[in-house]
Amino acid sequence: MNGIKQAYIGFIDKGIYFLTLMKRRLDPSRIADNRLKSVFIKFCGFIILMSVYSCKSTETNKATDLINKSIQAHGGFDQWKSLDTMIYKKKITLYNRDKEVRKYIEQQHNYSLSAELKGSYSYYDSINYEVIFDGTKAYKTENSVPNSPDASSFNNFNSAYYVLNMPWKLLDEGAHATYEGIDTLFDGQIVEHIKVKYTSGTSKDTWWYYFNPSTYRVVACLVHHPPTYNLITNDEYTNYQGLLWNHKRSSYRADENRDIIYLMGKYEYVYGEGEE
Repeated sequence: MNGIKQAYIGFIDKGIYFLTLMKRRLDPSRIADNRLKSVFIKFCGFIILMSVYSCKSTETNKATDLINKSIQAHGGFDQWKSLDTMIYKKKITLYNRDKEVRKYIEQQHNYSLSAELKGSYSYYDSINYEVIFDGTKAYKTENSVPNSPDASSFNNFNSAYYVLNMPWKLLDEGAHATYEGIDTLFDGQIVEHIKVKYTSGTSKDTWWYYFNPSTYRVVACLVHHPPTYNLITNDEYTNYQGLLWNHKRSSYRADENRDIIYLMGKYEYVYGEGEE
């Protein structure tokens, strides 16, 4: 595979060199034969198109390589795929712009993963709520009374599961990642990062994931929910079922440059039944 890739890149390089060398001789303004002009223009377009494709392909390969290194750093793909259940408590503290606590909620999450994804999460917010996914549809209950299945319940369930299962879910078929190089986070931390767009589902969100270039842990992500941006930092990690998971996270309202506007919330994940 590497030999084919190198040959392809060599072909592009030779094509560009050929165009540069023959620029004066093959200048379309000096060519009388219209058929020759057409061939020349088409060849130029082909070289440009292949050059752009080569660059995009390279950035995609670099992104996939970075994701795979991160998956290994978090315990490996096979270990993650072997999970039968996931149980954890999520402690949520939300703040207003004045840094005052406006709400505290504890969610209990229970997932069955052996055959197909099923599960639920429950919480109390003036009344008891539970969001349930039975493998095909999702619905919410209020004080144990079920509502009709709806897209909102499915999106909430799917989002809770998806966000936690990083970086493994970055290899999903509908996730298209491109490598964007080295950058610096607001706290001075040097990171490598990728941009992720989705071609499946209805989400129009764009995500950026930031990795420690030495340990390959996921250290932060930025999501664009049009028109707003949220920056989430992974502040502490913990081990659960042989894998490295987020333990404490912080969420910030940010702008398109990742400049922080204010702290939105803090999250703590406690894994396993009865663990504190």
